Amino acid sequence: MRRGGRYRRRRRLDVLSTSMPGDVVSWWENDTGDGMSWTEHNIDPFFDRAVTAVVADVNGDGHMDVVGVAYWGDDLVWWENDGTPGDDIGGDGNSWTKHAVNLTLDGANKVWAGDIDRDGDVDIVVTADVAGVVLWYENTNGAGTSWTEHTVDGLFEPSCVHVADVNGDGHLDILSAHLSAGDLYWWENDGSPRDDIGGDGNSWTKRLINDDFWSPRDIYAVDVDGDGDLDVVAAASTLNAIHWWENDGSGGGWTQHIVDNNFTSAQYVCATDLDADGDQDLLAVGPEAAWFENLDGAGTSWQKHTLPTSLSGPLSPHPADTDGDGDLDIIGAVSGGGEAGQGRLLWWINTVGQCSLASTDAAPALIEQGTTTDVLRIVATHNGRSGDTDMELATIELLFEESEGDPLTSAEVTDLIANLHVYRDDGDNLFDDAYDSLVTTVGSFNLVDGIEAILFGDGDPGVQVPQGTPATFFVVIELTNDAGSQTPRQFRITHVTEASSTAEDRDHDIPLTMTYSPNAGTGTMEAFAPLAFSQLPAGGLYYWDDSDTFTVSVNGGSGSYTYRWFLDFDTDRVFNPAQEAIPDMPPDFAGVTTDAFGIWLGPLVRALTGASNPSPSPVYLDIGCYVEDASGPAPPITATDTVTIMEHMYFTQDLEDAYFYTSEIRILEVAVGGGSGLYSYQWLKDTFPVGAGGPTLFFPFAEPADIGWYSCEVQDTGGGMDLISSATILLDVKNAVSIITDPTDGTYYEGPFMHQFTVAADGGYAPLTYTWFKDANEDGIYDLGEELLDDGRILGVNTTTLTINPLLATDTGDYGCYVADAQTSSATSSTATLTVVDMISTPRNPTNATDVLVHIKFIEPVNGLDDPANDVIIVHDPGGDTSHGNVLLVEDVPNLEYTITVVGVTGSDGAFSIRLRTQSEGGDMTPLDWSDTLTVGIDRIPPVIEAIIPDVPTQPDAPSNADEASFRVPFSEDVIGFDGPEDVEIIHDTSGGNDSAHTGVVIEPLGGAGDEYQLRVTGLSGEGFFT
Repeated sequence: MRRGGRYRRRRRLDVLSTSMPGDVVSWWENDTGDGMSWTEHNIDPFFDRAVTAVVADVNGDGHMDVVGVAYWGDDLVWWENDGTPGDDIGGDGNSWTKHAVNLTLDGANKVWAGDIDRDGDVDIVVTADVAGVVLWYENTNGAGTSWTEHTVDGLFEPSCVHVADVNGDGHLDILSAHLSAGDLYWWENDGSPRDDIGGDGNSWTKRLINDDFWSPRDIYAVDVDGDGDLDVVAAASTLNAIHWWENDGSGGGWTQHIVDNNFTSAQYVCATDLDADGDQDLLAVGPEAAWFENLDGAGTSWQKHTLPTSLSGPLSPHPADTDGDGDLDIIGAVSGGGEAGQGRLLWWINTVGQCSLASTDAAPALIEQGTTTDVLRIVATHNGRSGDTDMELATIELLFEESEGDPLTSAEVTDLIANLHVYRDDGDNLFDDAYDSLVTTVGSFNLVDGIEAILFGDGDPGVQVPQGTPATFFVVIELTNDAGSQTPRQFRITHVTEASSTAEDRDHDIPLTMTYSPNAGTGTMEAFAPLAFSQLPAGGLYYWDDSDTFTVSVNGGSGSYTYRWFLDFDTDRVFNPAQEAIPDMPPDFAGVTTDAFGIWLGPLVRALTGASNPSPSPVYLDIGCYVEDASGPAPPITATDTVTIMEHMYFTQDLEDAYFYTSEIRILEVAVGGGSGLYSYQWLKDTFPVGAGGPTLFFPFAEPADIGWYSCEVQDTGGGMDLISSATILLDVKNAVSIITDPTDGTYYEGPFMHQFTVAADGGYAPLTYTWFKDANEDGIYDLGEELLDDGRILGVNTTTLTINPLLATDTGDYGCYVADAQTSSATSSTATLTVVDMISTPRNPTNATDVLVHIKFIEPVNGLDDPANDVIIVHDPGGDTSHGNVLLVEDVPNLEYTITVVGVTGSDGAFSIRLRTQSEGGDMTPLDWSDTLTVGIDRIPPVIEAIIPDVPTQPDAPSNADEASFRVPFSEDVIGFDGPEDVEIIHDTSGGNDSAHTGVVIEPLGGAGDEYQLRVTGLSGEGFFT
């Protein structure tokens, strides 16, 4: 283990380690910052014979990466620290990406990372004892993804490496040792770079330090004698020696000095100021671990301090402030002595001195006169062993100065400080005089050269500190009420710890040695009289076209002030100008530096919001004034008050004429915008107040008494002065539309007859509209509101009556009327049924039979149709020659169906009609207004014609695949009435998949007489037969 470093960008030192048997590179997280809890994180668990690793920001992204070598793997790689921490910028050590630099470096054993060529990025120096080389790799693109190899020495057996500016020329040189030859060398970085001043790593000169230091294991460069240049320290295992070589300043002359010639199997050495006395001490390890105190600071007198350990095996040491207490501890990795022969990581806490007083600055830069604040925090630590007697503070010396080197007098301190207190912390590390314990108070000052010595009482429990439990003390000052007007009013306080403040044994008052720490004190403090407002800006409610002047008055400070007015739309926050930027004013309103500020609020807010029509309304903002002490140290102050800027009130929903129906639940309603948003409402009917306040006037049961002229007055009750009135509208109340007369049923025979439906309605708002309908739906109900444009609607009729004339069988159905007024009311009548019946069913002309049978079917029972001589009237067409004999009457279904036989019809041309007389159910004999004409004189009916529609054309007048087929139809004598498509029936055979069809039939006479015709079947399609 060679390095400690930060991996999570915070003020805690973590530890980087390598394991050769385990082939693991890990870092250990210093969980609590005091070295008492550690969490291991693997960087690479498969790094073959991991021997050395160091920390550096290789890719320049601000995160600490790791560079390492694997002795058996012959690898030189670096691991990119690319984790994702809580601050969302990566580099928390939780994720690593491995990048290769050289994977064929035989026996790679040591590595160093730094800027060799001075181009601002991290390069790598590496040694390999099997390959016998010293190399450095140039970080070509600065991102660690492109490397250029440079050879420093290709014939060398390196055991170690160190990089430092040996000759003081500003370039980094390289130091190493030849293991088998016992030589120490350094290579001067004397290349010719682009800037023509050398030191770019392109040229190296090898220079000897010593050639008889056998089995050198480690080398280190440090200013041992304090003369300003770098000397060299080395450890040799065969010689059991720790020596250092004094540099003559140029790196060309070296004087050897012995530190220890009896340090068994010395393996590692490094230097640092372990006792904090300002010079360089040495740390060395082999099977044992020890540090050598540089007693005279010149490296000529050394005192060995052995580190306590019972472990065997060589250690790899590194000094670091592992517990964050301000002094250097030692981290070490031991190669043996753990369970099952495994290595261990150890750290030794630096407890130099029997006690320590560590001070930190707690003072603010400005202190208000007449106030009390803590300015120094002193942590007292008993560094003894468990079971030692408690230590107790004896003295604390404080130096009072106006500035560094300018001590204050007792009188000057007395003018500034009324009392000085020392409190003992209650354990929360926060000063609070209500909870912390007062130890002593100094009310009278007697300074000697600016120093006040504070004496603590012997045996006072308040200053006693047990071993292992540090105690925090607060130095607290209470300023005089006029400190801000004193000269000087600036001062600083320093805790003098360099052999001045003291502690002693509690029971025997034996003085304890104090761990060295430099004097620590506050920054420069300044007393001030605070600024205060005697008049604040007063906000209020305003309309967009209002103006006002805002004024503040200030006292305190120097009496000379600067003012800066501003608007802040974030009215929920407490504006703190010390922590937040002051909101800007628009250019047209900026630059006001007086104590009064007059503005037109509407244009100002429009300028701030960019709105030509302000919305929403109201707008809330703070108008404030930021005041600074123009010629004094008093902190600035800010005062604000909330301004509400409103649009004038307006109706977003106004009243319109209202049409109500009796017994309805209805409302009148208005909606208002603008103003403060708080309104009162007064409804008026015929100019008199009605209803409760509110935007809605409720009518729970509309009635004619509600008819009248209505309006609503709205008042701003939130501080505004607006009063607005709605439109005045007429409210009318009528009964809803109702049907008072429904249409009636009717039953008729088909013919020149008429039926009239009539409806009558009442109520509603004129004009009423009438929509007649037939067979509207399966329920017989038609609602125009739900069934607009329904097929049952009868268009063109908008009256109370519907007349049907003449009557056809297709007129049969249910009829009704939908009545609607000019507003929203409607009603639908009951439906009435119209029945129209065709009485004769068979036969139809033509026929040439001598006896004509007519079947008559009535739609209701009849009486009296029983005498063919009187009840059946045969009327012959006078233009023909037809005649008949008897008339027979047969009742087929009682009172409903009859067969009439006209016997002996003769003649060659003509027609006759049949009229009936019957008696209704009521018994009256009335003629039925019915007749039908039958044509006679035909002795032959058309033949049955069967045709096949083939796929290919045939001869004319025969069946074909044309869209039309023609047939000749001859009769033996002239016929009458064979003249329309109703006289021909075409029957298609659709069996077996046939799909023939037609669209029309045309009958054309072929001669002058009626005995020969042409029959054309048109629009033929499909395939199949028809008859």
